[in-house]
This record gives sequence, structure tokens and C-alpha cells, in this order.
Amino acid sequence: MKKQTQWLAFGAAAIVIIAAAYFLFFQPAVPENNPATSFIHFFYLPTCPHCHEQMDKLNPVLEQKYGIIISKHDTSQGTGKELFDRMVAERGWDALVPTTLVGNEKFVGYNEEIGAQIDAAVAACVASKACKDPVTGSAVTS
Repeated sequence: MKKQTQWLAFGAAAIVIIAAAYFLFFQPAVPENNPATSFIHFFYLPTCPHCHEQMDKLNPVLEQKYGIIISKHDTSQGTGKELFDRMVAERGWDALVPTTLVGNEKFVGYNEEIGAQIDAAVAACVASKACKDPVTGSAVTS
């Protein structure tokens, strides 16, 4: 009876560890958009809680409210990492996430105050119809 209880405890612990590892290391991928389609670029890490807060609370609201596309870039790998590393080097930025570019404005971090500033910058860009892609410098209409 005692051995059976020990094996059950061991099995339960193993399941918890495997589940924790899965959720810690295997974050769902956020598709990267074509960087030339938006005047808003969002740089994030899959393990960053503030990034996920912005992805969950602000970004979908902005996309729906203004009918815009936010270009999302995972800075931990692939083209998102390459783009962010290049911009950090070229522009002398600190490599911090989340970083949100709206036209010619840059926002680092996320909380309600920063979210309101990002929203205001998006509203101004949409109203002006003259914002440029902060990565390419090209004129963007949406």
C-alpha cells in the first residue's frame, strides 16, 4: 500500500513537471505580419509577461477600433530577431521589450498609461493618413 502511494505521488509530480515545462517552453507562435503593411510594429518575447499583457489587452482593441494591422515581431528568433537586432544597433536603442513603434514614435514597456499613449499615437496616425512605416520609411495608408 505504501509503495502504491509513493508511485502515485511520483506519477503526479512527473505530470506536473511535464505540464509546467510544456507551458514554459512551448509558447504559441504569434504570426509575423509583412512589415511593409503597417505603421505599427510590435516587438516582443514569448516569455515576457508585459508583452503578453499588451498582446491580449491592447493590440486586438487597436486593430478592431482603427481597422489597422499591427506587425508583430518575435525578437527571440528568425526575422523578428534579425530586424530588432538591426534596429537596436542602427538607432542606438536599448534592447527592451515590449517595444511598440507607431509612425515616428517609440514606446517601451506596457502598462495602462503607456497603452493610452500608444492608442493616442495610433489615433493621430489614422487621422492624419500620413504616417510612415517606422521600419521602411514608406508611406502607409492603413
